[in-house]
Amino acid sequence: MGKRGRKPRKSYLFQRGNYFGKKNFDSNSSVSSTSSRDDSMSSTSTREPAIIRPSRSLFDGVQYNGEEDNSDAPMLLRPPKKKEIQNSETGKCNKENFIVNMEKMNNLFQTFLDKHDSKICTKPETEIIIVKRLGLGVSAEMVCKKCQFKSPPSKLYEEGKGRSVLTNKALALPLLKTKMGATDVQFLLASLNIKPPSLRGLQDTLNSASVISTNINKESMLNNQVYVRKVQELKGQGHNVDVEMDTSYNNRPQNGIEAGTISITPVAECSTNRKLVIALNVCNKLCNKKSCDHTSCAKSYPTDKSITSSEAFSVAKNLKSIQDNNILNVRSVTTDQSCQVEKVISDTSRHISHYHCFIHRLRNLQKKIQNIKMKSFLAGIDNSTFSRRVSCAIRSRVYIELTRLNKTERNRANFMRKSKLTIQNVVPCLTGDHTKCQLHSKFCRPSTRKLVLRDLPGREFLTLTDHDEECLASELSKFVNNTNGMKLRVIRNTNKVESVHNRCFTVAPKNTNWPRNIEGLCHSAVHSDTHSHGQSTTILAETLGISYGKKDPFTSHMASLDKRYSYDKLRKKSHQYRTNRYNKRLRRVNRRINESSFYSDATGYFSREHSYATNPTNE
Repeated sequence: MGKRGRKPRKSYLFQRGNYFGKKNFDSNSSVSSTSSRDDSMSSTSTREPAIIRPSRSLFDGVQYNGEEDNSDAPMLLRPPKKKEIQNSETGKCNKENFIVNMEKMNNLFQTFLDKHDSKICTKPETEIIIVKRLGLGVSAEMVCKKCQFKSPPSKLYEEGKGRSVLTNKALALPLLKTKMGATDVQFLLASLNIKPPSLRGLQDTLNSASVISTNINKESMLNNQVYVRKVQELKGQGHNVDVEMDTSYNNRPQNGIEAGTISITPVAECSTNRKLVIALNVCNKLCNKKSCDHTSCAKSYPTDKSITSSEAFSVAKNLKSIQDNNILNVRSVTTDQSCQVEKVISDTSRHISHYHCFIHRLRNLQKKIQNIKMKSFLAGIDNSTFSRRVSCAIRSRVYIELTRLNKTERNRANFMRKSKLTIQNVVPCLTGDHTKCQLHSKFCRPSTRKLVLRDLPGREFLTLTDHDEECLASELSKFVNNTNGMKLRVIRNTNKVESVHNRCFTVAPKNTNWPRNIEGLCHSAVHSDTHSHGQSTTILAETLGISYGKKDPFTSHMASLDKRYSYDKLRKKSHQYRTNRYNKRLRRVNRRINESSFYSDATGYFSREHSYATNPTNE
């Protein structure tokens, strides 16, 4: 049958509100109200449901999801196609925000007013049209709607070397000086209704700025070495210097598994009160290139080697770099009790002394005392809490006694003789026997007996069995006898380099892989440690070619950062800050004792419920 014999298609078949099986269809029903359709759908009738087009969320919810039969899907029509959001690079400026330079904006208006014929068009209706985008840089022209006059395109941004956009370069400052990433910068700009640069452009900006930051900090560390040498020469010690170093990992090495890929080893001098960082080595096992010979990439440590052995590699490299500069001569090195460092130092030079961190040695002493199975106890306190409090009290007491004795006794032989007698008197003093405290203690006096009790469990003198006293005395004697007299007398720590570790991993968090820019981020953090945070950022901006005036917001904000940092530094030295810090630490230490007390707070379960990082095996 031809076209003439074909029946015409009814107009209501695909109209809204129609469904199969409906007879005597009224065309007006397609424009009926929503309430009448809802009433007809809710009425108890035997007719079939209407053919409707579901939403995308409903359609995705009933799709095949591991089920064998999908024939009872509650829709017969596909959902409407999503409307794609047009992302136009150029065009009219509707509600979008821009970052423009006010001087360049004034030039655009002035150019339009100079070339626009005001005699023909007396009341112009202007609009700004975006002609070109370069990241955050925008080129625009002003158009008159009445006479169709267009001003020449004008750049609304400042240019640097090679016609680069300085605003795009400025994005490297928060990427290097804070923990923000490229996606964080994009999200921030999008929240301000500003079209962000591409992710590739931000990554290229960070890569180039990372190399510049590394070179700046290397030059700064050389200047630090020159400064330390001048100080040592004025003190009459030549160019000899005492240093401290320690290694930190992005994932701590554990028995049976090694997930770490990055290690950081800074070197800080101990001869001045500033404790400047004079060397830094970063070991990175990551590389984001598929086919790379690893000669000019960010990878600086072999993949087949253990990251645990990178500490010895970094120590040797740092000592060699200091020797090659020929500015300072390392006299002694203070590290933690790592077994692989001592051999590296002896192989580098036999004239370098190696000392262990005093804080690390006290921690080991506390662990050994805590592992003693004590038979003594205190009512209301379990054995694990009791042994932990006793070990903490002994550790703090040994620290006070040796530090005070080191200040008064300069002779090595007298220090060794008195240190043994002082440490032997610690356990009798904590049990209430003060007969020898006047001779062998630098801390316990009748006026300071309350301070002796502050770290003890229950704030009362210990009642120990003979077995417990012998075990404690044995561990304390091993602590003195197994340590060389000179190493025991030199009380140093690695607090400075551990602070640098914290600053580095603040800028480059451990939960992110850094196959490309970890070295630049670490050097940026060390440069901020040498200088203040604001001054370091200003130096980096000047090196990138970004010049700010004295009254610009950037300059004032960087000055306020440095001012706030100096105020915080003074506040931390105040008596009130130290007292509050001590009281908070004391409440944290006594938390388990207070929980079993009659005076405990009933809402104590809240802290336990939200302490997600607590190991349940240690409870």
